[in-house]
Amino acid sequence: MDGLKRGEAFRGAAWWVAAVTAVIAALADPGTALAKKFKGSELLIGHSVKPPKRAKLFSAGVDIQVSPFSAVLNSQKEAILGRAVDMACSGLDDPSVCEGNAGLAMEALSGITDDDWDLVDNNLTDTAILQQNLASLGVAPEDQAAVVSYVDQIPVDKRSTAVGLARELSAKDATTLLLEPRVEVNTRHIFVAASFPMAIYMFPSSTDFASGNLALDLRYGLFWDLKKVGMALSFGLDLFLPSAMSDADAMAMANMLYGPKFYHRYLTPAPYMVWGLDATFLTLQLSTDIVPMIPVRDIGGRDPMIYGRYGAGLTFFPKYIFSVMGEINGIYPIHNAKGYAALFASGGFQLRVWRFKGSVAAQFPLISPDKSELGTVGGVDLGTLADFMLLTRLSFTF
Repeated sequence: MDGLKRGEAFRGAAWWVAAVTAVIAALADPGTALAKKFKGSELLIGHSVKPPKRAKLFSAGVDIQVSPFSAVLNSQKEAILGRAVDMACSGLDDPSVCEGNAGLAMEALSGITDDDWDLVDNNLTDTAILQQNLASLGVAPEDQAAVVSYVDQIPVDKRSTAVGLARELSAKDATTLLLEPRVEVNTRHIFVAASFPMAIYMFPSSTDFASGNLALDLRYGLFWDLKKVGMALSFGLDLFLPSAMSDADAMAMANMLYGPKFYHRYLTPAPYMVWGLDATFLTLQLSTDIVPMIPVRDIGGRDPMIYGRYGAGLTFFPKYIFSVMGEINGIYPIHNAKGYAALFASGGFQLRVWRFKGSVAAQFPLISPDKSELGTVGGVDLGTLADFMLLTRLSFTF
């Protein structure tokens, strides 16, 4: 409820700012701002105003984000078990028995500590010894039977690999890597950008890849040159097309702000508004969004989900070679979006040398959803947010 009230307050403030801007706009001559206005003020996470045409015509680059997180999200758990079952049970005369025991076996094996794992892994050829070792490790009799039945049907040369996938199920030191190539075209009034996010999950024993949803950003902007300062008002639409692989869902929980980029089931047309003020040494930008996520793939009875998003960003010395950035971004539930109440802070810097611009920042949650709203399996969090994220943007601008 607190997140909802904060969101409503911020949204009301944003519309109030827009009204004031409209009044000032009526008294000032609108036009394309000078190149020095709003140059180099793009934010890394929240929305930015449309850049003036003279500030940027074309840009190409890539966003890179790294974060540690508990890899055991629902989509990853299902994918890991699916790979294990396919590997272990395919080609058998009766794969149904193997498949029936796979889930229970994986759950039981995932609870074995790293120190005890060698005792299991080194005794997979003789299931009688395996059962004795499981008993000595305190595994319940019914779980022992599931593991032995599962392992007994796997060819000996495949057992270590198939059973080893259970270690991923309880991996706590997994790392996610997001790569998002992007291109941008900027005309006098319209800005168009396209990006294609990709998620890479680096487990202790393997690395998985999943493509995200193709993203388009269409932005219309107005500018007013008020001599000492510049003012801008932009209206935009983010469109996320449901092209992601199902394994990409896990990345959405690593950073809740990026849900539409990675939830493979949803089409998301998200309108937004950004207000900006540019002074000599400082740029301030405020944004507000409505994010409706509409299920169109693997629906399974799911209803549309709607949440709001708001943000504020400050850039110090945006027109210089070296500048400093700080952002606050939050989300709040509107409809069928339980758990979407969070607040994030980020800070970093950017370097501009000729046509090249590089930005680096760190993001961390200030307010996170209650774990009871995200769920657990076997005592392992399914929706743990990343404790922090490192973000980098590298681009060439013309």
